[in-house]
Amino acid sequence: MEIKAGKNGEFIIKYEDGTIAIDPNQDKDYTITMLTAKDNNSKGENLVLDWPGEYEAANVLCTSIQVLENDIEYRIINLEVDGFKMVFFGNNPKLIPEKVLKSLSNVEILALPLNMSVKDMQVLVEEIEPAITLIAKDDSYKDEEGNLKFEKYLKILGQENIESSDSLKIKSKEELETINNFIALNI
Repeated sequence: MEIKAGKNGEFIIKYEDGTIAIDPNQDKDYTITMLTAKDNNSKGENLVLDWPGEYEAANVLCTSIQVLENDIEYRIINLEVDGFKMVFFGNNPKLIPEKVLKSLSNVEILALPLNMSVKDMQVLVEEIEPAITLIAKDDSYKDEEGNLKFEKYLKILGQENIESSDSLKIKSKEELETINNFIALNI
């Protein structure tokens, strides 16, 4: 499996049975495009997760979790791809309620939302305890003082010397133990 990051919370996951493109829309819903291995040259089908619940397509289990913040609805996407449990927060700017955090158990790969505060990002990682935390190296997200959020977050963790990469490639769960816990992905 290979994961790449794009601007505005987008992620591309290439896995055994195909490719998944995850795009958090501006209206807080996710559009997930799934292409099976046979269809990599076609457009694929969009699966818009505009309602909480479970969906399954192309051997991927997708769970869309609803979070309400000041009457604004956000989605958290929980995927199981090739046996790996992953969570994508997209455009969610606030720390999610504790009951939702507790429902995200055994997460192996967590993609951090850069529009969230650095403090909330830290709490999120401490609560979920993923094997790998992905953070997009995106220069467009800055804190109140103008510091780049991904740099500030990695510095707080003592990880400021991490070399960024274009993708995370992982073949088995055993590799989770040998990979750095924090991965900065170029966009």
